[in-house]
Amino acid sequence: MPTKKTNTPARNRQKAVKPDVNIAEINETEDLNEVEVPVPKRKLKDGDYIMCHSVTAGGLNINCRSRNHYESKDYGDPIEIEYRDLVELVRKHSDHIFVPRIIIDDEDFLEEFPELKRFYAEQFTVSDLKEILRLSPDRMEKEIEKLPSDVMGTIRSLAATMVGNGEIDSVRKIRTLTKVFGTDFNLLSELFGGDN
Repeated sequence: MPTKKTNTPARNRQKAVKPDVNIAEINETEDLNEVEVPVPKRKLKDGDYIMCHSVTAGGLNINCRSRNHYESKDYGDPIEIEYRDLVELVRKHSDHIFVPRIIIDDEDFLEEFPELKRFYAEQFTVSDLKEILRLSPDRMEKEIEKLPSDVMGTIRSLAATMVGNGEIDSVRKIRTLTKVFGTDFNLLSELFGGDN
C-alpha cells in the first residue's frame, strides 16, 4: 500500500540547535533538518583513471608493466592514467613522476602519497621557470645555474618552446641559452622563423 508523504512546516519540526546559534535569528521557513555533511574521500581502486597533465614540452610516452601505454602530444595536455599504473610509477620513483614529466591532479590520489604531496610543494612551477627565462641574459644565466639538476631538462625544453614560438627573440638571450645548455638555440630560432 503506498504511503503518503506529508510536508510538515519547518517551524513544527524539532531540531537540536548548536549552542552558538541564536535561536531568535533562525528564519521560520528555513529547513533546519538540512545538515552539511563533509564529502567522504573517494576510495581509489584498480581500474579507476586518475587525471594528470603533462609538464613536458613536446611528446611524452609512458609505458607501464600492465602493458598500458599513455601519451601526450605537448605541454599541458591532460592524461588519464589507470590507478594501478600510477601507483607503480610512484612506488618505483619513476622520473615521469619525480622529474616531473607529469603532474597528478587528483587530490584523493595525492592524499594516499604524502611524500608526493611534499615533493610537489617543493617544486618550481612553470610560471617560476618562465620568470627565470624572462630575466636579463646575465641574471637568467646565474639563476639557471642555481637550479637543481632535475629541473634542467624541463627548463631547457621550456626555453626551446619559447624560442620556437618567438616568446624569446633576443639574440643575446638566445646566445646565453646556447652557452648554458650546450644546445644551439640559434638554429631553433632560425628553423621556426625568428629573425635572429
